[in-house]
Amino acid sequence: MSKLEEIRVKLKQAREPISDKILITKVLTSLPERFKDFGSAWESVSLEMQFVQELSSRLLIEEERIGSRNEELIALASVCNTSSRKCYTCGKDGHLTRFCDKIRKQELATIARRDVI
Repeated sequence: MSKLEEIRVKLKQAREPISDKILITKVLTSLPERFKDFGSAWESVSLEMQFVQELSSRLLIEEERIGSRNEELIALASVCNTSSRKCYTCGKDGHLTRFCDKIRKQELATIARRDVI
């Protein structure tokens, strides 16, 4: 965004000004894939509010939101990744005690015994 603003200022100094609409279009078409939904959201902004400063402000908010979502996904992935964890019940890698088949088999045997008695 700042590079485009620099170019805009240089062109204005060279008496070749670029309108907000052209600059906004360039920004929107240059956004990375992670901002794919932003373009649609921007189209819903009223024409009176579609100016460069508003776009910049909204992009910063979107970038922060995407960053927060990515941090949450990374945290979730690290919680879900149990391949490096070791079960304290059976001693095997790749699962936690609460997901251990040995525990489940013991629980099922206990339930079966109760049903017999």
